[in-house]
Amino acid sequence: MNQKMHDQDEIKSTTKTNCKHCNEPINLKRQKRLPKKLITERHGLYWTGLEKVFLLIFKIQCPKCQKKFSYKVFQSNYTYN
Repeated sequence: MNQKMHDQDEIKSTTKTNCKHCNEPINLKRQKRLPKKLITERHGLYWTGLEKVFLLIFKIQCPKCQKKFSYKVFQSNYTYN
């Protein structure tokens, strides 16, 4: 049960953030997202998988204070052979 709660916290942390200026909560799903950029590909040492690390950049405009800023998130995808 604790693992399920931990997974839900990770999902919430990647879809929500706070404004840098006024600390207003912002939903990332409603903001403009630039295309994913592939940063690196890594091979696992103990398993036969490939990890691809992507950079996601969101262009955010706060609905409360109307200030603009960018927010960066690193995301990994795993491919198993």
